[in-house]
Amino acid sequence: MAKKAKKKLHSSVVDIETPEELKPKFEEFCPILKNTMVSRDDIGEHMREYTERNNVFKKPRRMLIGCYFGEKILLIIPLVKWYLDHGLKVTKVYEFIEYYPSKCFEQFGLNVSEARHASDSNPSKAVLAESQKLHGNRSYGKCLTNKERHREDHYCNRSEVTKFINSRVFHRLNNITDELYEVECLKKSVKEDLPLQISFFVYGCVKLRMLGFYFDFQLHFIDRKDFQ
Repeated sequence: MAKKAKKKLHSSVVDIETPEELKPKFEEFCPILKNTMVSRDDIGEHMREYTERNNVFKKPRRMLIGCYFGEKILLIIPLVKWYLDHGLKVTKVYEFIEYYPSKCFEQFGLNVSEARHASDSNPSKAVLAESQKLHGNRSYGKCLTNKERHREDHYCNRSEVTKFINSRVFHRLNNITDELYEVECLKKSVKEDLPLQISFFVYGCVKLRMLGFYFDFQLHFIDRKDFQ
């Protein structure tokens, strides 16, 4: 009987922060990347003056930002290890997520890679290589789809629109003409059947590679005055 793989830590939910003495080191590339709401009060004086002068960014919006801390943030374990190795502090742990390692997508990855390598020696296979590149990128992007944001659109006349407005899934009404309406409704049920953990880990590894390239390679081997 095959030996069962041991569990490994996949990710964790933590509070993490950058000590004050390390902030100068990270000031050009803040280490903790997260999606959060940002308003004019959160940006620097120069950019705040720019937004006010040009009358933009009047309302808070969700953005991907770099900062010095994260609260109840879900991180992949290799990224947490990088943070700890570089002096950041985990102040609280809320949850660990474990998994049994398995190369369940190994053949898929090999197929994409082999198709792309084939075009290097045979230019006639360039179209196949490009399609496989799209196939590979699409695979993890699709896994992160938020299906709860999906809507159903209905088009109806004046006599039918009341039925949709009174529905518990009614979301929004657009008047196209005097007799034609577009009604946007929530889905009555959502089937959560996408492996979100795949995309989460892919994007977590992207953050890890970006931080590693800048702090462990670029700053280590290249004098700061020689790049911008």
